[in-house]
Amino acid sequence: MQKLINKIKGIFEGTVERDGGQVPRKELFRYGLGIAGQNISCGVSPWILFYSNTVLGVSIGIIGTIITITRVWDAVNDPLMGSLIDRHRFKSNEKLRPFLKYAALVAGISLASMFFLAFFFKNNMILFSISILVSYFIYDMSFTVQDLSMWGMTSIMTPVSTERSKLAQLGRIFATVGGLLPGLIQPLMSVASAINFEWKYLFLIIAVVMGFGGMLLSTLSHSAKERVRTPKPDKNEVKLKDNLNLLFKNKMVMLIMIGSILSGLSMGVGTIYFFIFKIGMKFTLPWGMQIDSITMVFIYDLIVGLPATLAMLFAGRIKKLFGSWKNVMVFACIIPIFMRIICYFISWEGSNIFIVMALMALAGIPAGLNGIAMTSLLGDSLDYMELKTGMRGEGITFAAQIFSNKIGGAVNTGVFTLIMLLLKFDTTHFEEYKNGLVTELAGAANFSRVAWELFILGPIVGLLFNLIPLLCIKYSEHHRNDVELKVRALRAARESANALSVDDSAGSLDE
Repeated sequence: MQKLINKIKGIFEGTVERDGGQVPRKELFRYGLGIAGQNISCGVSPWILFYSNTVLGVSIGIIGTIITITRVWDAVNDPLMGSLIDRHRFKSNEKLRPFLKYAALVAGISLASMFFLAFFFKNNMILFSISILVSYFIYDMSFTVQDLSMWGMTSIMTPVSTERSKLAQLGRIFATVGGLLPGLIQPLMSVASAINFEWKYLFLIIAVVMGFGGMLLSTLSHSAKERVRTPKPDKNEVKLKDNLNLLFKNKMVMLIMIGSILSGLSMGVGTIYFFIFKIGMKFTLPWGMQIDSITMVFIYDLIVGLPATLAMLFAGRIKKLFGSWKNVMVFACIIPIFMRIICYFISWEGSNIFIVMALMALAGIPAGLNGIAMTSLLGDSLDYMELKTGMRGEGITFAAQIFSNKIGGAVNTGVFTLIMLLLKFDTTHFEEYKNGLVTELAGAANFSRVAWELFILGPIVGLLFNLIPLLCIKYSEHHRNDVELKVRALRAARESANALSVDDSAGSLDE
């Protein structure tokens, strides 16, 4: 027993990078728990669309438009907040860490409030729209500050690029583990149906426990330390346009941004919509047993997502296999494209759905490393910008990443809303359908006719658009190592100059 205890203790001893590392493992663990908490909460926010439309009966045109507008603002807000963060320093001369505490609490409260406000104002579309917009605005502002600071910390917790890559890798692992908890929402929905507990009340509980509770846990990331310090910018000299110019000069970031935005043109529909409205409320297994489709959504997501999660444990080896993080992102587009085409011809009927799950699980392995790859590449690009300009711009750079992801998400929501409207598919009477009071929803036949194509082939459009800019990135491992050495020399020279300046000042006072 003592040997086991010692082994567990050993896990938390030393630094993340054993040779020359600077981040203690205990610090990483607390930081990682914070990331996990944030992703528990993040997994709840996308459900506001399904909750409002399918559970509460709000028109897809109304809630879809609101979510699209808020996500566009959400995205535009990120670079603005990132620029403010880059131009701001706390009294301790820290740049990001202090933001991690209070912003998370505000984000958690406003996220939970969104579900409660939707519930109370579901019959008044004016109050519904205003309350969702206002609560989302507050949620977005606070979450943006916290999210930018949290992921920006990976680039300033250590000056060692190999340790920074490990921080990105381990951070994404914690994020994925945290993101698994909202995956229990589907089984909870199945259990609620079995005991006749209405979903509209279930989601209110989820909003508090996971939405707010996750953000409460994320405050643990506040314990991380900043070890890379850059000169405090002169607020009178460094303007917003200067930060944006710095961003536009970073070709690698711009290409990643373009790919992320274009990926939103995916023509797909969500797993839950496919299983409920294409397959039906019950799914018949090959051996004759029937289970509800919500449970099948959970099984599908688990089987498809598990290999991608496990792949993160071997991120370094997989990166070596593909040659670079850029290649990982490229193959994260190429492999799913081919797998989806194969799945289309296999089809979903009967036991074939499990073959589809297996193929999509394989396709998800490189895709699961996409976040690690992107974070690592952004960190490398900051080193390059520091070498060329003397400025790093963590805030604006990671804001640009989040901006592109959110614009892509807004585009995707808009495309989904448009598809549903064109198909004239109305799910506002889903509760009656679920309880057997109506046999078919309006437009269900239209949706069913194209659901498989949209579900399995639709995302290929976004993957192709994402792939093109990624192929234009030119940044080899040799180039990265060369930049790191030169940046270290630059920092050493800067520190020496600062020390000489202090000595000269002291000498002048003595005279």
